[in-house]
Amino acid sequence: MSLSFFAGPSFSDDTNTSLVCSKKTVLDQSRCQVFLTDYLLAMVSLTESVSMQSYGGDENGTVFAFADCRRDLSKNDCILCVEQCKVELHSCLFFQSLFLSGRVYNSLDGCFLRYDDYRFFGEISDEEVFCGGDEFVGNKSLFRDSVGELVRSLGVKGTKNDGFSAGNVNKGDFRVFALVQCWRFLSKIDCEQCLEGLVGKVGSCLPKNEGSVLNSGCYLRYSTRKFYQDSRTTSTSTKSKGGGTRHLTIVLAVTSACIAILMLTSTVYFFSRKRIEKQRREKEQYDYLATVTDSKLIFSYETLEKATKYFHDSNKLGEGGSGHVYKGRLPDGRTVAIKRILFDTKQWAEHLFNEVNLISGINHKNHAKLLGYSVTGPESLLVYEYMPNQSLHDYFFGKKNVEALKWDGLLVTWLPMCGRRNNAFSENTISLVEMVWNSYQKGILYEEIDPVLKASFQEDATRVLKIGLLCAQASAELRPSMSKVAKMLMNNQQLPRPTPPPVSQQRFILYSTVISSVAVTVQVVGDINS
Repeated sequence: MSLSFFAGPSFSDDTNTSLVCSKKTVLDQSRCQVFLTDYLLAMVSLTESVSMQSYGGDENGTVFAFADCRRDLSKNDCILCVEQCKVELHSCLFFQSLFLSGRVYNSLDGCFLRYDDYRFFGEISDEEVFCGGDEFVGNKSLFRDSVGELVRSLGVKGTKNDGFSAGNVNKGDFRVFALVQCWRFLSKIDCEQCLEGLVGKVGSCLPKNEGSVLNSGCYLRYSTRKFYQDSRTTSTSTKSKGGGTRHLTIVLAVTSACIAILMLTSTVYFFSRKRIEKQRREKEQYDYLATVTDSKLIFSYETLEKATKYFHDSNKLGEGGSGHVYKGRLPDGRTVAIKRILFDTKQWAEHLFNEVNLISGINHKNHAKLLGYSVTGPESLLVYEYMPNQSLHDYFFGKKNVEALKWDGLLVTWLPMCGRRNNAFSENTISLVEMVWNSYQKGILYEEIDPVLKASFQEDATRVLKIGLLCAQASAELRPSMSKVAKMLMNNQQLPRPTPPPVSQQRFILYSTVISSVAVTVQVVGDINS
């Protein structure tokens, strides 16, 4: 059978124990160690309490624990039962995760053990019914009435008898045995309430020969066979006093050794896990770099460091999200651009791998060629061909009297035909896309073209603006795919009429989150081969 106080993994032996671990787990490593230490100390404390009084509770920092035995068990049998439950309960901490709570009930020997991360003493909740055996053969109506009468009577007696009562009823053709018990952390009032709930539930097992109900505060069981001791001081599991003591001593010694081993193992595990994870990440990084085997691309770190005058600020060309770029002069006289990679993680390795393997194979007049790399120093470096023309940003938004770039091969970003940036608009003004749309409706779209481009490329620039408006339509279904955009740019086919872009009262938010991601980037194919 299995309990379901919590949803979570359960490990059970149908004839012996039932274990339930909660869904709550300890994720933080430091908390893990504290919780595990408190748990093991709580288990040691319970052993001492159970050996003295057959039950015990412990509040130890982050862990609350409780153990109790059926009152008909001898002290030795109780201790043996609880120790067996401890072994089962360790699965909640060392199976796959460290669970914050767990419960185990030994249905054969009659004991209960629970730990949790909150003070649960006095709690009554979650009745669970377990039915077993074959269906009663005989007068089923009489059997139902007899079981019901017996458990109701024992429930009343148990409340008055320190939370425990056992007995039987003999009807001639059959005999029924039953037992009720409240765990000893319950008050008399709570015990009465708890047993009343169990008595009301056990009828669902009838007319089965076996039935039991268990919740977090009490227990009830009936059976057609005797399962309890007649005397609370008599044990059927110990042949003699001396033999029982020796058996108990062996079990306690083995259990203590197991706890010590578990504590040592868990400590080593939690401390070493972080180190192992770090080694794994480092191995992944160098596995990525091992794929780059072209020795012609390798530079020494010292050579590149000297080429940039030790990365002096006067040689700094710019910076981006993944690194800073410096101008440098190699010993052979070549001027290069050297990029310092900022990442020291798996992301860093992937970034370097991608740049070296993808960019090194590209050779185009409008692209800075990757000349090599260095991974031998304290940081990784990428070496690019130096481009004296600086950047598109300088052409579009820098000096006003600059020579316009050739139309062929131009990569257009932020719709720069308008000569202004998308982020140049304040919250209270219309967005760049809305401005272009308004001009399109008025038939004066040419007025939005940057003067630098208007003189030579007015027709081409106007076409690109129209394509941008098609990409910015409010309905995503109406927006052209990138393959269609490429065809529109490469030939003079007639363009469809665009529909309005999205309009919102919060224009600034709209333009910054939707429009800029859809319409601000258009690649003019020109003479770039697909």
